[in-house]
Amino acid sequence: MEAFGRAEQFFHAPGGADRTFVFDPFESRHIAKVLRKKTGDILYLTDGEGTVMEAVIRRADRKGVEVEILRRWHTERPRAFIRVCIAPPKSASRFEWFLEKAVELGAGRITPLRTRYGGPLRGNPERWNKIVISAIKQSKRAWKPVLDAPMTLEEVLESDEEMYAGLCEADSYANDAFMQSRHAAVIIGPEGGFAPEERALMQARGVRAVRLSDARLRTETAGVAAVAVFFAPKLADL
Repeated sequence: MEAFGRAEQFFHAPGGADRTFVFDPFESRHIAKVLRKKTGDILYLTDGEGTVMEAVIRRADRKGVEVEILRRWHTERPRAFIRVCIAPPKSASRFEWFLEKAVELGAGRITPLRTRYGGPLRGNPERWNKIVISAIKQSKRAWKPVLDAPMTLEEVLESDEEMYAGLCEADSYANDAFMQSRHAAVIIGPEGGFAPEERALMQARGVRAVRLSDARLRTETAGVAAVAVFFAPKLADL
């Protein structure tokens, strides 16, 4: 994957062309107090759009941490891409856990899914975005995943992507095709399962089933497992 093996990574909003800038108060405290970085230390940043920056701390005091960007370079998009379309669990904290782990593992796009048996979509999109940014910093990724507004199953199936669905029970499974794919979308249903008409719609649109475990998984666990299963055969090539 495009994660790069350097020490700490931070986020710098896209479009910033200035050679120097000051981190916001929260990030400044984290850098100076938690990580104990000081003047002269080197940091690495990403804008989430493939640009990586090497920067040096020029000032670290009560006013904030100011850095000077020494160089920039661009990284290519990951060669394998997975979109996870997931009916969020009823618990907002479980969906946030899924977001964090799916992004760390390399999900390229996440679509909250509205389904018949799914619960109400609880949560703050601004908070979700912060979780995504935190996860790319943790995993040292240069590309920030797309986080969609909620969509219906019908809207998701309008895509021409290779479509799969994580199902516990199916007549057959396409795990080999899923794991060999370089660009796929996987649909993860709600805690109550898919409604009969939703299953019929997916079947009519040619969605193939994948088995993510030999056990029954929670929705958020299934979403994370789908990303792991997709990337596992590709690790040597990424």
